[in-house]
Amino acid sequence: MERRSTHTPFSGAGPVRESRVARYAKDIGWTIGRRNLLVEGTSDVALLELAAACHARETNEQLLGEDLKVVAAGYGEMGGVGAVERRFMTIHELGQLDLELPKKDRIRLLPLFDDDEAGRATFRSITQQRHPFKSYVDVFMLKRRYPPVRPGSPSFLDGLREINREWEGIDCEVEDLLGQGLLDAFCDEHSGALRRDPIIKGNGHHHEWTPDGKARLHRFARDHAMLSDLADLVRLLKYVRWIFYLPNGHAE
Repeated sequence: MERRSTHTPFSGAGPVRESRVARYAKDIGWTIGRRNLLVEGTSDVALLELAAACHARETNEQLLGEDLKVVAAGYGEMGGVGAVERRFMTIHELGQLDLELPKKDRIRLLPLFDDDEAGRATFRSITQQRHPFKSYVDVFMLKRRYPPVRPGSPSFLDGLREINREWEGIDCEVEDLLGQGLLDAFCDEHSGALRRDPIIKGNGHHHEWTPDGKARLHRFARDHAMLSDLADLVRLLKYVRWIFYLPNGHAE
């Protein structure tokens, strides 16, 4: 009688595994969703979460949850533009290894750099030809407005310049998306919070805060901000949802 072979050919299929991006996020203490916005620090996260919570109370419309989360590149002095770049590079490499996963199990992360000197320099560097990242497709810079066309389309960059022309030449950080009325009320009550006089162009503004001033501003916003004071932060979250094709997203 012919002996049956007990050899099982290697099929290449193994057990279903966890996303490498998800495992890395867990190891560094992140709570992530399927889609994520990566910002410089925890204070940025706090303001965007405040805007989302206030919007949800007023409208019952959810902008942050399991489908979209905001994560900080680092905590305190460990954050900043350099941390955004390092985290993004690591997650991009891990994401390449996750391409074998079903699309529903893959995690996307969009880095958002402040539009200041450090952010602009890193944004230019990371989108040079030596990297595979496209500006305003794979990586974004914070702007006060974005054009209502899909990032990567031929008209996007011209539209971006035109819609922000009024504020050309002034920096934009997450705190600059707070309403001017709220910032004026805060400055009236907290002298010495600013490094220098604010720059105001039209309805846009940029403030340079002392470290203590920024901390006090965040507490003030948490205690006193109304939805109208957070409108530009809500607009940003809706735009991020729109480019991720998520519900409640909108391009304005």
